Amino acid sequence: MFTHRDGTLTCEGVPLRSIVDRVGTPVYVYSRAAIENAFEAFDQAFAGYPHTLHYALKANSNLAIARLLRALGASVDANSGGEIDVAL
Repeated sequence: MFTHRDGTLTCEGVPLRSIVDRVGTPVYVYSRAAIENAFEAFDQAFAGYPHTLHYALKANSNLAIARLLRALGASVDANSGGEIDVAL
């Protein structure tokens, strides 16, 4: 999750400045906890019904996010050979 601590913006306790100093910009920073919480909330909303959650790789084909969502039980919506490669 993203929070302010002592005037510093952090992601899961890691100051974003330290990430920028290490890898430069531009950089995308994702919160694993936020993704997991959102997935679980959405999944629980349909808990009383048979369902499968599908992640649209077209929205974001980041391999780490695709792997995380797959580990959480999501299926994938893929529209190209490249997206299928990421899904596998």
